[in-house]
Amino acid sequence: MLRLKRAEAVGLGYRDVTLVLKDRGRLLVALVAAPGLDDPRIAARLARLGPERVVACAASADADAASLARAIEAALAARGLLPQEVAMIGASARDLAAAERARLALFRWAEEWVAA
Repeated sequence: MLRLKRAEAVGLGYRDVTLVLKDRGRLLVALVAAPGLDDPRIAARLARLGPERVVACAASADADAASLARAIEAALAARGLLPQEVAMIGASARDLAAAERARLALFRWAEEWVAA
């Protein structure tokens, strides 16, 4: 029951939270939304999570994967979060590459995330 509440708090499914817990030994506590996600459904869902659950990174929408990964790492450090505790929502191969470079616990495609 606690994992289900944790999953809902970060806007992910029970399976995602359990997968990260088993793989990384950590619970997910926050989400990074890739810059440039302009779907209003995504914005509404992120707003429901609240500012304590959404990590904003200072990168432009046209930044390359390495720059985006550095911006994510800086944003996590500023909030005292470990990459193993954070998932990313993105819409491009660049976003996926940045999540991998930043060693985030999980990546979900934005269209699938908003539809779930």
